[in-house]
Amino acid sequence: MFKKIFYLAVFLVLVILAIHLRPKNDTYALDMNAIQESDVASHIEQLGYKLFDNKNYINKSQLQTPNHEIVIDASQYSLLTDGIPRYNDSDELINAYDDLDVELLDNYEGLEKQALLTPAEGTVTWEFNVPEAGAYNIEFHYYPYEGKSANPEREIAINGEVPFSEMRNVTFYRIWGNVTEVKHVKGKNDIRPSREEKPSWQTKILENEEGYFEPYFFELVEGKNTISLTAIREPLLLDKIIIHKIEERISYDAYLQEYKNYDIAGEHKKVQGEDATLQSSPTLYPQVDRTSVRTEPFHRTQLRLNCIGGTNWRVVGDWIEWEIDVPETGLYQLSMKVLQNMKAGSFSTRSLFINGEIPFAEAAQIEIIYENDWQNITLGNKEGAYLFYLEEGISTITLKNTLGRYESIIETVEEEIVKLNELYREIIIFTGVSPDVYRDYQLEKRIDNLDQKFQESADNLQTAIDKIVEITGEYSANIAVLQKMVVQLEMFSADIRKVQSNLEAFKSNIVALGAWSMIVREQPLSIDYLVIHNEMYQLPRAKSNFFEKIWYQITTLFASFFVDYSLMENDDENMKDYEEITVWLQATGRDQATTIKQMIDETFTEQYKVKVNLKLVNAGVLLPATLAGVGPDVAMFSGENLPVEYAMRNAIYDISQFEDFNEVKNRFTDSAMVPYYYDGGYYGIPDSQNFMVMYYRTDILKDLGVEPPKTWEDVIDLVPILQRNHLEFYIPQYENLNMLNPVFYSLLHQYGGKLYAEGGARTDLLTDEALDAFVDYTSFFSKYSFSIQANFVNRFRSGEMPIGIDYYTLYNNLSVFAPEIRGQWDFVPIPGTPQYDENGDPIYVINPETGEQEQLIDNSTTSVTTATVMLKKNNSHEASWKFMKWWSEASTQVRYSRELEGIFGEAGRVATANLEALDQMSWPNKYHEILKEEIHNTVGVPVVPGSYIVGRYINNAFRESYNLSTNPRDTMYIYNRKINREIERKRKEFDLD
Repeated sequence: MFKKIFYLAVFLVLVILAIHLRPKNDTYALDMNAIQESDVASHIEQLGYKLFDNKNYINKSQLQTPNHEIVIDASQYSLLTDGIPRYNDSDELINAYDDLDVELLDNYEGLEKQALLTPAEGTVTWEFNVPEAGAYNIEFHYYPYEGKSANPEREIAINGEVPFSEMRNVTFYRIWGNVTEVKHVKGKNDIRPSREEKPSWQTKILENEEGYFEPYFFELVEGKNTISLTAIREPLLLDKIIIHKIEERISYDAYLQEYKNYDIAGEHKKVQGEDATLQSSPTLYPQVDRTSVRTEPFHRTQLRLNCIGGTNWRVVGDWIEWEIDVPETGLYQLSMKVLQNMKAGSFSTRSLFINGEIPFAEAAQIEIIYENDWQNITLGNKEGAYLFYLEEGISTITLKNTLGRYESIIETVEEEIVKLNELYREIIIFTGVSPDVYRDYQLEKRIDNLDQKFQESADNLQTAIDKIVEITGEYSANIAVLQKMVVQLEMFSADIRKVQSNLEAFKSNIVALGAWSMIVREQPLSIDYLVIHNEMYQLPRAKSNFFEKIWYQITTLFASFFVDYSLMENDDENMKDYEEITVWLQATGRDQATTIKQMIDETFTEQYKVKVNLKLVNAGVLLPATLAGVGPDVAMFSGENLPVEYAMRNAIYDISQFEDFNEVKNRFTDSAMVPYYYDGGYYGIPDSQNFMVMYYRTDILKDLGVEPPKTWEDVIDLVPILQRNHLEFYIPQYENLNMLNPVFYSLLHQYGGKLYAEGGARTDLLTDEALDAFVDYTSFFSKYSFSIQANFVNRFRSGEMPIGIDYYTLYNNLSVFAPEIRGQWDFVPIPGTPQYDENGDPIYVINPETGEQEQLIDNSTTSVTTATVMLKKNNSHEASWKFMKWWSEASTQVRYSRELEGIFGEAGRVATANLEALDQMSWPNKYHEILKEEIHNTVGVPVVPGSYIVGRYINNAFRESYNLSTNPRDTMYIYNRKINREIERKRKEFDLD
């Protein structure tokens, strides 16, 4: 009996110990992985003005603000350098840029003196004396000189240092407007007027443009000081730099007191939103709204340009300006009819400028609350409507997109994103990306104050939540992401062991915070009209009533059977003598199709007298349609294998027969035309050309103390350093096994090999160069343990893969979708192969940047294209050729890219194949130079009969060698024989031998 009791007691003790020692359930982590990555369309500042380390610098109470004005004549510059001036120990300048192409322009555009034209590269520095040390404001008088239509950007340094992150990228806005006024023609759809730049001399104050437009203060010492402007992109014409004290903006009460002797005006004046005169972006154009019959003007069947803004007016800093003819001098109320139906539970904020100035402090923060329909807004406060002083004649009213009260909240969240990203990288150094949940990594001992860091971030995010609730008055979906992160951080702080079992969720939540910061930054707003008036004026009703809505729906339903609702209507009466062609768009979206249709109707049809029937189709429709004889005349955005595959079957027209073909061909690199050459002819024109570059995390590589590799030998040297820190190098392996791997093909050309011999009659994969390329490519995975499959974008963002190779268009996606690592990554050409002459001696060249001798490196990279083709069963070859030439022109490609950027942000930027168009794309200067150089290092993939099998069998050879550890050379011998058999079979099928 005693033994039974003893055994039972021991059993119970063991059970209790097992229960006590087992891992605890993570009740808070159950839903953490539910957060998905969102589209992100903005940026994260790393070290903002309000977060600057030197607290005295931003604390005006501890710095004098002298009332001196210092005017620097821009033409009297002191230094031209390559970057911020640097000096050696002997105080000698070491980075002079003697041949920087600056220019002095006399009496330019009404300026009665000289102005300095600074190019899109280099640094200009001015020296100036300050009579009294203190905190000063700075403003520039500039002209947006002709460039590539992007806004000029400069990095600004004071006394040799960039003081805070906002000065790393200062935008000097260009000005845009319509070429003609909006015209409403009875019985026809409105045609949106073309856009053009309307530059003029402007004043740029260095101020907080995201919140309350408060000028930044810069600490200057008594005596000699310097200010340096480093070009990021676009030329900039400067007249002068003014350093002085800008007076604080007065309150509304003080403003009203100044104009108390003026009467309230008895007249009113309305200006339509679509009649805006100037805008900060070419994409802020008049738009069509059909959501309400009460928009002005409105038509039940025709499309009317009747508003402006919408989602295109979502970017902070963008502004729209209207001119209004004030009927009499006096005080006016200002009202607007607006639509803000995209920021549920929040508001969009605008700053109001009258004749270029914010009239009083309260006007810097006009908040438009959410409403699912149009609404009338009269600007004012709780005490009533604001009164604005306007003089008789033309005045300007400007509304500028700003974050308002959300600015400080977003800044707090983005600061925490940076901290949490760094913390995540620090954790995976010890745990790896997939930690063992049962292992004790002792993170609390290895990472100093880890629990405090978690709790501090949780407290800061909770403060942000409290502020949002205070602003909106409710707990809404806007704060759900923040609340999830707070719960998780508090859980980690209480029990560090929870980190390893929730590490993936932690990474996902950081990404979700970045998405949240993007969403909050977007401030869309549509304007129907503005009106100045007195209190007696009765604003027209903004919303449609029930009966108006019902009648509108009924009439629209019946009209849909008879009316063409295409955005740009072709006048059939005027086009009855025009040639007509049908163009199909493949594998693209409706936004792109709508944009192309607008461009065709506005520019191509009238110029060439060719009517285009544009259709959006699925990619797989072209083949059966062509076989059935009902295909188009022209097909756009075709894959690069399609033209030659169709040409073999006599279905594509040889465009090299046109007399001006060579002139058009010269718009592209030779590599871009390679996939479209077959049997002495060309069967397509490239739309886009993409190629690979190497991305790297600047912050992580700096922490590791390494530079991005220039050669493949450097990559091998880097691998052990990465792997010691649980990090990886990414080389792409695609799920489509029929696709020739672009990194292998790049290596093949760098080693001096070729894919085909004898004009495509057989492969050339058994040469020493080709076999060496295949062996080295395979060894990256078999010998150095590179990952076969990985989501590079996600791992790059988290820091697990801080370096890797991908197409250059990934830049656009990272710029938009990864705000949490803004400013922490870069790209350079892919690693290359050192070059030797026939005697085996290194080939040396002079580096144009350093002037030093370096060994020549071949950075050849694979080119991937899409094409526009002309079908052979086509009775309008000449008209189709006119369309293809128009589409491939630089001006057309540039406009298309800019239109898409207006819709999708930077993610919409087109990877154009046109060299002149690429030169005009709005890339930052350092990336622009890389792309211009690298596009000439691209190598195209030829398409020959049977080439579809080449990529498949090379991939099979690679996977057999990798999975079965076979000799790569022997494996390639086997599969090369299979490839050549298939090529021989296809050549016999098409009678080519």
